Amino acid sequence: ILATVVGGSNVAFYKQLKGAGITPQKQFLMTLSVTEDEVLGIGGDNFAGFYSSMKYFESLDNDINKKFVAAFKAKYGP
Repeated sequence: ILATVVGGSNVAFYKQLKGAGITPQKQFLMTLSVTEDEVLGIGGDNFAGFYSSMKYFESLDNDINKKFVAAFKAKYGP
């Protein structure tokens, strides 16, 4: 599935996928249009295992990203 749903509709879309039994174990899904905030609304249990290549995700938990975020906020503020 190449999902092109945008905005707040993503929340309902991914919850309905799970409700219909469509899971990453059964179906590959790639989206180009889910932001980090939308993933929070969708919920990890409804999105885990699917793929997204949308933008930059500030919450990435690795040393390089943490260093970048700290430097960015030091220069431009929170």
